Amino acid sequence: DQLNSASVTVEELRSLMNETASKLPEYPIVMQMKGVGPSLGPQLMAEIGDVTRFTHKGALTAFAGVDP
Repeated sequence: DQLNSASVTVEELRSLMNETASKLPEYPIVMQMKGVGPSLGPQLMAEIGDVTRFTHKGALTAFAGVDP
């Protein structure tokens, strides 16, 4: 019962995250990225925050920790 309850809560939170993120102007761009769906998209947007704080795409790559 507890596992089912936790699963329902997680799905409700995912739905709310997606609904909230969909109101942001960058949502369509993020959602067009390969491999990004309604769960990962809002998570990425929450982690990155205001994308305009990055001066160029290399800065975002470095922030993500995937810059060799």
